[in-house]
Amino acid sequence: MSEASIAACVKWVDLHPGVDPATALPEPSAHSWGFSEADRAALEVALRLAEARGTEAVVVCAGPLEARRCLAELAASGPARAVLVEHDHQSGPGTSGVVLAGVLGPRH
Repeated sequence: MSEASIAACVKWVDLHPGVDPATALPEPSAHSWGFSEADRAALEVALRLAEARGTEAVVVCAGPLEARRCLAELAASGPARAVLVEHDHQSGPGTSGVVLAGVLGPRH
């Protein structure tokens, strides 16, 4: 039995949202979406753990097709695979968690 992959789950986010002065709520920007430094750090940890355990690292994102380019940039840092599960990133973290669990859950 081979050891399981180490997955780094990254989140497609607005890196520089504006703030609506009337409501004090964030306003999404049309051009500043990507992965945060925390996501990049998570991938680095996954790569180190995978190397130490003799297995592969995988980077996974549940997000829109627009995330492909940035995901490819993350993939260039060394994971065995980069997986984009097309998903409405604005539907909430609970829904994203269910989508990711479906991809990363136990294989029968």
